[in-house]
Amino acid sequence: MNKNVLLNIRSDYNGEETLNILCDGKFSEKNGGFEISWDGSEVMGEDGEKNVVEIYGENTFVFRLGDGGDLILENGKTCAVSELDADTMKSIPVQFFITEFKNELSSLGGKVTLGYSISNPYTGSVRKRLEISVM
Repeated sequence: MNKNVLLNIRSDYNGEETLNILCDGKFSEKNGGFEISWDGSEVMGEDGEKNVVEIYGENTFVFRLGDGGDLILENGKTCAVSELDADTMKSIPVQFFITEFKNELSSLGGKVTLGYSISNPYTGSVRKRLEISVM
């Protein structure tokens, strides 16, 4: 069952905080894990998009941000995807790797933290960290 909750979403990029926002969201237990969802906003740079994350134990984190499809990150594995370069219209290989995964969620709420690196041959590697608290 989906519960209406308050979410605190924090994000940083290469160690600098880029987002710290409170928003309404939904929280539920699903398929042996948890699902957190919220509507994107102009402040987040995602106006009108539906965002969903699924968390399974300490191993798997699934992003579904807007219409971009699922990005499944598994602890200890590199996830390779392709993005389209808007300037050249060529496909760019992008790799994601989890550097931190801490699941402190229970049926009452809690917090999940995901640190990951993103790299591609053109811009190199960046570190991102996402922390979602369910209240």
